[in-house]
Parts: sequence; C-alpha cells; structure tokens
Amino acid sequence: MLKRFWEKYKKKSLISKILDIVLIVFLIMVINPSTRPLFQQAIIELGIMPSGVNKTDEQTVGKEFYDWKLKTPEGNIITPQKGKVYFINFWATWCPPCVAELPYIEKLSTIMANNTNVEIITVVTETNEKIKNFMSTKDYSFKYYLKYSAEPASIRKSSIPSTFIIDKNGVIKLDKVGAYKWSGNDIVDLLTELSNE
Repeated sequence: MLKRFWEKYKKKSLISKILDIVLIVFLIMVINPSTRPLFQQAIIELGIMPSGVNKTDEQTVGKEFYDWKLKTPEGNIITPQKGKVYFINFWATWCPPCVAELPYIEKLSTIMANNTNVEIITVVTETNEKIKNFMSTKDYSFKYYLKYSAEPASIRKSSIPSTFIIDKNGVIKLDKVGAYKWSGNDIVDLLTELSNE
C-alpha cells in the first residue's frame, strides 16, 4: 500500500508537492503552537514577509517620553535620557512573532553593547518572575523592563511586537509593527549613524 502511494505521489507536480508541504507545516502549527516562532524565524530569515519598516523624520516623542517610567527586574525606576538613541521594543512571551524576533534583538544588543550612545530597551507587561524564567530558558541576556507608567502616546501601538528607533533629539526615525530581523546591517547602520550625530 505504501509503495503504491509513493509511486502515485512521485507523479505529482512540483506545485502540488509544495502545497502538500505548506499544508503539513500549517497542520503542525495548529496542533503544536509552540512551533510557530520557529516557522516565523524561517520566514524572517528568508525575507518572505515585507519588512513593513516605516522610516519617519517628522514626529517627535515630546516631553512625556522623557517622563516615562520603567522598572528594572531588580525594582529600580529609570526614565529615558535626552541625548541618547533609543531602540524600544514591546513584546510578550505569549506572542509568537515577538518570540520569533528575540534572537535578533539578542544579537543586536551584543553588537551595540559598546556604543554608550545607544540604549536597547525591551518592554514587557508580564510578571517579572515569568520573564526571568523565559529569559533563562532561552539563555537571553538583553535588558528588559517592566512598565511602571503607561508608555507615551507617541510610541503606543495596539499590536505587538512594536518597535521604535528614536534619535538623540527625540525624533522617531523608525517604527515597525511585526517581527523583523533587528540585527541586520540596515538597523545596525542606522543606530550607529544616529549615535554619531
């Protein structure tokens, strides 16, 4: 029976075989949701999804951005400082696209570690304990912060992951909703260029 099936399958067109593979991948994702970030990482790596990165040069974050309070995992309160470049990413552990892009944020934070003019800030709304467990399980070392006050309206989105790059003067240079390869040359070059201004 298997032999007959295999012989019949070999005669299928290439497009039919590709559609079969897509269907199998879709079924695996439905049955086992934990596999979704892996498939989304593959899509990010292959560049199949359009970037959706919006470069802007008009909107400023305003005074409320520099009054925004975030809490470190240790309980310290911080606020953004004028004169720094910020990469700000909002994410959650239950969000597959968020989890899919975290390896790129990890790599970006390593690449930019010695640039004191650039701050990589990731913001989560889950409990500190849950995030600590998640970070240690994944072996991530990038900084994360908990919300202490609501984010400013200028960087508030209804979807996650959402990411912003803000220059030293508080101008939003880039905003993006959805997963992206944040460790790519386009982002590293932009952050480096902004930090040197």
